Order: sequence, then C-alpha cells, then structure tokens
Amino acid sequence: MSLTTAQDATFNLDTLNSGKVPVMNLRSMDAIKKEASVELASTPFPTTRDEEWRFTNIKAISRSAFVQAAPADIKAVTYDTATVPEAKDSTLVFVNGIYSESLSKVTNIPDGIIVTNLCEAVEKHAALIEVSFNKANNFEKDFFSLLNTAMFEDGAFIYIPKETKFERPIHLVYLTHGHENAASFPRNLIIAERHAEFTVVEEYLGDDDQSYLTTSFTEIMLGEEAHMSHVRLQKDGLKAYHVNRIVSQLQRGADLQSYTVSLGAEIFRNDVRAIMAGEGSHATLDGLVLVASNQLSDTHSIMDHRVANCTSHQLHKTIVDGKATSVFNGKIFVRKDAQKTDAFQENHNLQLSLDGMVYTKPQLEIFADDVKCSHGATVGQTDSEQEFYLRSRGLNDSETKEILTFGFATEVIESLPVDSIKADLRKAVETYTKRGLE
Repeated sequence: MSLTTAQDATFNLDTLNSGKVPVMNLRSMDAIKKEASVELASTPFPTTRDEEWRFTNIKAISRSAFVQAAPADIKAVTYDTATVPEAKDSTLVFVNGIYSESLSKVTNIPDGIIVTNLCEAVEKHAALIEVSFNKANNFEKDFFSLLNTAMFEDGAFIYIPKETKFERPIHLVYLTHGHENAASFPRNLIIAERHAEFTVVEEYLGDDDQSYLTTSFTEIMLGEEAHMSHVRLQKDGLKAYHVNRIVSQLQRGADLQSYTVSLGAEIFRNDVRAIMAGEGSHATLDGLVLVASNQLSDTHSIMDHRVANCTSHQLHKTIVDGKATSVFNGKIFVRKDAQKTDAFQENHNLQLSLDGMVYTKPQLEIFADDVKCSHGATVGQTDSEQEFYLRSRGLNDSETKEILTFGFATEVIESLPVDSIKADLRKAVETYTKRGLE
C-alpha cells in the first residue's frame, strides 16, 4: 500500500485568515474534477489479483451497466426528519446524490456554524472550500476515490467555528431512488476549528429490489483540541454495491470518535483512514458488520501515526450468517517521528453458520522504537458454556442464539452517541438474528 508522506498538505485555516486565499468557484471545482478524470483513465479497476482486493471480487460492478443517477421526482420520495428525533431540525437529505431542500430541515443553527450542501458552499463559502477541499485525501492511485472526485455532483458541507459546541447531531441522509443500475457519488467535507465539539451521522438507504452503486467519500479535518463523534450507517438495499472512503486529519489534541455500522448492500467496501498529524491527537475507528445470505463486507483501515504522543483505538466486530463473507484488514502505521504512540486494535468475528467465510488481517508497521502497540483477532461460534447456561434456564435454541448474538453486538452499539440510533440498531440486530433462524 502506498502511503503519502508527512509533507502532504495539512489543514491550516491560518491561510484563510491571512486573506491570501484564491476564490474557489465552480470553474476551479470543475478543474479538480477534470484532473481526477484524467488520472482515472489510466488507473486500473481493482481485481482479486491486487493484494488489497484479493478476498473481494467486484467483477459484478465492472460488468454492470451503471449510469449516473438522474435527479429523482421528489414528489415520489418521502423522508421524515424526525426519524432521528435528536436531529429533526438539523437534517440534510440527498436523493441520488443531489441535495433536496424540500426533504431537509435545517433551522435554528447558531451563528458561525455552516450546515449546507457542497454546491451552495462553493458559491457562498468559497474561501473555506479552497483551503480544505481534497486536501486530506491521501488515497493515491485509488480507482474509487478518483471516481468519486471525477463524478460527484453534490454532498454535505459542515463547518464548526472555534470554541463552538453544537449540541444537536447533524444528520446526513442519502437516499437512492429511481431506475435500475443507478450510480451516485456523494462527497462530504467536514471542518472543525479549535475547541469545536459536534456529532455527525451519515446514513445511506435504498430499496431491496433494485441494483445500484454508491461511491461515497468523506473528508474530515479537525483543528486543535476539536472533538467530533461520527456515526456512519450503511443500510443500503440488499442488491446494492457501496464503496466508501473516509479520511480524517487531526491536529494537536483533536479527538475523533468514529463508528461505522454496516447492515445492507450485496457488496460493501469501506476504506477508512485516520491521520494523527498533531501531537496528543486521538482516533477511535470502531465498526459493527452484520452480513447474511450472500453478502460481502470488506473493511480496510489505517491508523496513521505521524507525530509523537498520539493514541488510537479500534474495535471491529462482525457477525456472519448464511454464505456471507467478511473481510477485515486493519493497519496501525507508526512513522519514525511518532514516538510514545499508544495504539490498540481488535477484530472479533462471530460465525453463526458453517458456510460463512471470515478473513482477518490485523497489521502493525512500526518505524519508531518507543511505542506501545497491540492487535489481535478472533473467529469463532457462540460460546458453548454460555449456550448451556441459557438452555439450562429454559430458553430454546432460537432464544439462546438471539441473546448471544445481541450480546456480541452490544459493545459497539452502546458506544454510539445518539440514543435513538442505539435503539434502532438493537432492533436491527434482533431482526438480523431472526432472519437467520427462519
């Protein structure tokens, strides 16, 4: 895997405050898209011959005749922003990758905070876009990040100014609606200045009866001592294909708590990277994956420690049923200047069927000598002693399996910062388990 160096462009709003920033406009955005398009033309589509894709066959994507999703008939689409009641007045809704003002509700936002769509941000907040857009992106020669950059039409833009705490979660909803083989390319940019505190929830939804492709990309830039909770819910239809990229860049003392929960899609590939670029920064990249039938979920992550005295934590849990496949490849990368690094990574897999497949590869790549790093992985079925205990208390096989599965998933669910989402996911785990018992 090719990693960029510590000399990459970094998030620095001092450039903005100096007044020397050229104005971003639609023409300069088009230039970025065109450059990505040119590079994409010479970048091969990934196959199982590539080390990073050897357990994830995506021929179905390359062979399908996907076309960029047309704007949907909004009259035929409904969404209730109170679905997540904590964010009923701070929800942006996108349909086929395009912002829908009529379905969204963003009211009573404190002065200085910006919650809008990316197209509007380019027009109204050009200087902020200029110093940040595509600056954290370190996915070099990556087909899907280039595809998103070349093809995106819209997405979310969030800006939290310094010394600002936003109490409500910001909810970003992406709905796929319309014709078969639609493709959408959401692009999100999230910026927080010094001492900002906030929560963002990304949610992806679609129908089970249509095949579609989502290629999403989220950039997160956290200034000094900024604190962000990030929840990503992948609840696509079971015929969908979803390839996601998340990259975050953390300055001194910044703290990112990020959680990805994957329930849907026939194939889901999630690449997530956290770059500790300032001393004392911390990243949590936890995940929960529930797959059944013929679903495939593949998570690749990198904790990139570039400077001293930083910490990271990752707990990735997967439940596999039917003939489903789970892939996890997590790397802790400690550069030579990143002394005093403290990094922890665990991957635990619960296999509910004999036909499911689990591939796990936790990795350490360390170039500093004064560090504390650990990783581990487990793959197994439900604990026989726990099963015996529950049956001895009068529970049948179905009830026993449901309780143990729920208990396995609870550790990640209970860490989430939004109560209504925790309640919704508890129900999702119950539904998942019962589906496997039918």
